[in-house]
Amino acid sequence: MTRIVGREIGDAEFEELLFNFKGEVQSRGTSTVAVELNADRVDLMCSAGLGRAFKGFLGLELGFPRYPFAETDFTLDVDTSSLREKRPFMVAYLVKGVRLDEISVRELIDFQERMHQILSGNRLRFAIGVHDVSRLASHRLTYRAVGSSNISFIPLGAEREMNADQILAEHPKGQEFSHLVAGWNSYPLLATDAGEVLSMPPIINGSLTQLTAHSSSLMVDVTGTDLTLVRSAAQLMAFTIAEFGGTIAKILPSGAADVEAAKPANLPEMREMELDCDYLRGILGLPLKKSSIKSLLGRARFDSVSQRGNRIMAKVPLYRLDIMHQVDLIEDVAMMYGYQNIRPEKPYHATDGSLHTITLVTEGARRSLSSLGFIEVNNMLLCASSASFWSQPLDMIRLSNPMSHDMDSLRSSLLPGLLSFLTKNQNRPKPIHIFEVGPVVGIRDGSYVQSYNACALVCDNVATCDIIEDFFAQFCLDIGLTPSFGDRAGDPFLAGRGSIILLPDQRQGRIGEVSPEILRRIGLDYPVACFELELCLPTLRRLTY
Repeated sequence: MTRIVGREIGDAEFEELLFNFKGEVQSRGTSTVAVELNADRVDLMCSAGLGRAFKGFLGLELGFPRYPFAETDFTLDVDTSSLREKRPFMVAYLVKGVRLDEISVRELIDFQERMHQILSGNRLRFAIGVHDVSRLASHRLTYRAVGSSNISFIPLGAEREMNADQILAEHPKGQEFSHLVAGWNSYPLLATDAGEVLSMPPIINGSLTQLTAHSSSLMVDVTGTDLTLVRSAAQLMAFTIAEFGGTIAKILPSGAADVEAAKPANLPEMREMELDCDYLRGILGLPLKKSSIKSLLGRARFDSVSQRGNRIMAKVPLYRLDIMHQVDLIEDVAMMYGYQNIRPEKPYHATDGSLHTITLVTEGARRSLSSLGFIEVNNMLLCASSASFWSQPLDMIRLSNPMSHDMDSLRSSLLPGLLSFLTKNQNRPKPIHIFEVGPVVGIRDGSYVQSYNACALVCDNVATCDIIEDFFAQFCLDIGLTPSFGDRAGDPFLAGRGSIILLPDQRQGRIGEVSPEILRRIGLDYPVACFELELCLPTLRRLTY
């Protein structure tokens, strides 16, 4: 750290600096320190990145990180047509004159894998290669898809030449990442025109360009399917290596699918984001001048240019993927100002807090059912649309972009979740009394409506309407409800053994014995009686009962 920052940093100062970047020391060894950092700041997850941030905070270097850059005789030919359906994007940098040791080499490799895990879904979106190119006879690089029979090189960690199929079947890395190229009949290959193989992305690098403590000319290549991530990861890896000294050159590809990557550009590359100074002052509650805001942005390693009025154009490094909105810039300004320097102020007006109506009603329902011997169950609002056990599907709101099939809808009833819970616990001693109080959603008169329901369920060798009605009567008495009963209910109840519950304010519910057909469908071997009713709507402002 001292080498990167340029001056001695003691243990106490290191912990204070780390605190300003939302980190803390976890443990100390004889020559190492384990720290905990937020996953959104991947650029800080190595000593080089921390050193770069510390130099800005301490005012030793301000603005966008700038490293010496130079021209290079390396060329890169990208065969877009063969890579179109595979990994068409590639960005490469050359860093020369680097001074490494065993610790820094190990750290660079660890940092590379952290980027794969956090940003790439374990090499799914991009893969990084770092190579010692001083061993290459040719500087003319090619990136194209090649058939397995035409691929032959010694992969890292192996002692013999292997073709692509052998690497995927026998090499540990090939076995681990073979799913990324499943079904392909040709594989991406980075090599020179002299046949020297650097890597087979995203699987394994070649042993020819293996990184060592004596390496001084390093090439970073990033290949992938997401252009933004490829460019960002390449810049971050190159900048991280450059913190150990040396000059940077961008290897400009010809025939690349990434038009932006092929543009000649003097380092550094950056993106622009406008910052409203009045908005910043309102968020932080600090009367900062425009010049002060620019200075704080400089300490956060951003360049900035004044705009008309109270606006600043901040220039953000590509690798700062966590900067998505001007609020993110404001957070960095606050970090540079120092959270401990923001003094809290007492509010001008005193207000008395009180519990919301929904809280009063739902807590009253929980207390009542708990006192009646029911055990509370909590299920998620998100559920699977296939979890409906009714003979007719429930009218649930489906998500357009679900994370998984198990959470593709919003529940419109509490009962399916409780029945699902019961199937997993039906061998417990009887009777089983469970309940849930929580939100459900639906469409009413063409509008999205969220309500809060209570559902209680009895499972026993004998579970009849009489049993559940006794519990329901006491529940209504406890929370002050005066219900009435309407027509007989259909799903999910046995014919003639279920009723509609009518409540004020157009609220309603249902009570009865669950149909044996539904119980058989879900694998439940015991009778079930239940009630579910709508307690209140979010629009309710005062209790009417």
